[in-house]
Amino acid sequence: MKNKPKVPVVALVGRPNVGKSTLFNRLSGKKTALVRDDPGITRDRHYALCEWEGITMRLIDTAGMTVKSEKNLDQKMTEQAVLGSEEADVVVCILDGRAELTQQDFDWINWTRSLKKPKFYVINKMDDEKTILNTSLYETGITDQCLMLASEGGRGLSELLDALVAISKKLYPDIELASQPSDDDELPAEEPDEIPSVALIGRPNVGKSTLLNALLGYDRVVVDDTPGTTRDPIDSLVNIDGEDYLFIDTAGLKKKGQTTEVIDKFSAVKTLKVIDRAEYVFALVDANDGITEQDSHVIGEAFKKHKAIILLVNKWDEAQHGHKREEILNEIMRKLQFISYVPILFISAKKKMGLDKVFATLKQVREEYENRVPTSKLNEVFEEIVYNHPLPVYAGKNIKIYFATQVGIKPPAFVVFSNNPSHIHFSYERYLVNSLRKAFGYEKVPLKIMFRKK
Repeated sequence: MKNKPKVPVVALVGRPNVGKSTLFNRLSGKKTALVRDDPGITRDRHYALCEWEGITMRLIDTAGMTVKSEKNLDQKMTEQAVLGSEEADVVVCILDGRAELTQQDFDWINWTRSLKKPKFYVINKMDDEKTILNTSLYETGITDQCLMLASEGGRGLSELLDALVAISKKLYPDIELASQPSDDDELPAEEPDEIPSVALIGRPNVGKSTLLNALLGYDRVVVDDTPGTTRDPIDSLVNIDGEDYLFIDTAGLKKKGQTTEVIDKFSAVKTLKVIDRAEYVFALVDANDGITEQDSHVIGEAFKKHKAIILLVNKWDEAQHGHKREEILNEIMRKLQFISYVPILFISAKKKMGLDKVFATLKQVREEYENRVPTSKLNEVFEEIVYNHPLPVYAGKNIKIYFATQVGIKPPAFVVFSNNPSHIHFSYERYLVNSLRKAFGYEKVPLKIMFRKK
């Protein structure tokens, strides 16, 4: 797969509640980061593409820096923000124009000044020309360098985007223009959606973020023992054997009754939307807990949408003494009968145990999930499948199958043409699915079969 062209990376930084996530959502044109007035809602950094005047930029929304706290999570959130800034080509420091500057604001201004890279200072929440600028901003000495905007209303966004495009062209003189395909054009090979996407799903604190960090090799996601630490879906590019994958770490789905906060309910909805968005799913379960009702629910959601699932039994190194692999496998087969084809791996994300098998299995699953069978070969095999197990007679008439064709991949989907498709029993459909698996190596992925009348 062709690697995507280099695009400028722009980090949005500042203390909590100055409007970073609102600006991020405005610029990217989609509601990727949660927005609410609670400080620290954005706990990790988020990525999205932004296009302006033919130039594509990658945005990073960082967690707000908080005052020094005894809470380990606040420190980790600050580290995430700094990492995001170091990753960027351009840094945009955001301040609240209507509020008294805090020590945290001054900390961010001074830190931004120290960076040896292009930087902008944005004074946000300036809804119109009548909005009075807080006098404390004049103490910074940067007011004449600032851009005034109101991210909620959109005021000043075009000026900010113009400035970002101008600096992007200086940074990358040969930057590629984002072309809009005509009606006759195919989508470009580097289209973002063509990167295979992998959702990490599971209950809170099952180890999703730890696994993502292990895959990336550094602390991309805030990892803490507090259930629900990851509130937003987090996108991360991972290169495996020269192929890019987009990993999405989701907020864990909680049991009903536990999601009392509006934020947690929003996160649960976004988790289901991430399953929709992803092609591949890493479903994590805790080796110490076995398969819970909530595990069955979230894995069932991925199954119903025909996603390619890999079941990861995490924390295997912490499993109770005497806890045997066969016991867990039997429990999985008993409680998750609907995913009998899904590969099951025993890993420890914390100790990076079994990750090589995860990568190898993902590659195998992808090959199957994207495999297309030539029509001639398909019907040659299909004829033999039907011959070995003819359809029963219905109401004195033979049910005939004429031919089949593959109509899609991800998942592999087949249309079977028959004289009486409505009376083909589901058990015969299961026979056809199992036969196709065996004939064409679809061992680890879901298959779809649809019947049409001819």
